[in-house]
Amino acid sequence: MLWTDRIRRVMDTVDAQTDGMQGLVNTNGDLVDKVNWDDLAAIQWMSINITDLTIDELARRMRVIQARSNVINQTVAVTLDEKNLARILDIARFAIENGYRLRYNKNLFEGQNAAYHRRLLKSYHALCDLLEDYAQRGFDVHTTFMLDFLIPLWDREASPYPCGKRIATVFPDGSVGPCIREHAFKSGSIFDEDPLSAMQCATYHYEVIQPDIPEECHTCEVKTACQGGCPRDKLLLTGNRAGKSIFCDVHREIIPRLRAIEALKQRPAAG
Repeated sequence: MLWTDRIRRVMDTVDAQTDGMQGLVNTNGDLVDKVNWDDLAAIQWMSINITDLTIDELARRMRVIQARSNVINQTVAVTLDEKNLARILDIARFAIENGYRLRYNKNLFEGQNAAYHRRLLKSYHALCDLLEDYAQRGFDVHTTFMLDFLIPLWDREASPYPCGKRIATVFPDGSVGPCIREHAFKSGSIFDEDPLSAMQCATYHYEVIQPDIPEECHTCEVKTACQGGCPRDKLLLTGNRAGKSIFCDVHREIIPRLRAIEALKQRPAAG
């Protein structure tokens, strides 16, 4: 939110060249008391990363955003480091009871740490217990991004993830990369004759049918959501996009639970 005038210029261009494309700002909210909110008038969605904020300060910042902006949705984004793993239930209670969405981002740099995986799984199971209780009581519990960028309800055989196909990052110099999380790999430029071709990059295709995804993934019950795992994560941690998800153990246990919570929401609330 530092350069709001730049955000405004981007959104003015989006408004002129698209049919209703929405704007999302991700921020830690440090500047909510100082920014020019007129520049952010076109932003409909805003995610606040709790980082190491207290929940009380997070609540204050989100109230400021609600009062001064035009957002139709606010999300609490949480990176699951040790501090936030310890308070994952408190953060979830705050978000659900105040009508905010939740987005949990794994601590990727602990991706191959078995001890971290055990703590993460224990915390996720406790979280699912909490979400089940809220769903049974009639709260509008959102599970869409409980596992980073995964959507656990997707059940299509062909991957709906647009990575390396229909999504790209444009950098300040005009260069383009096929992955919104990978800032080191560039595949073209917006100044190329066909800039959309820069989005096409099979290395970042996120789908279980890729030839370097192991056979066990093809029969896994959560394959349609996991799709063999994020190729960027595997490239970063192992140097190779082959193999199953770095967080396979978490996906196998938690995706079915998130699906069950969504099913609970379809039942009448408990009295």
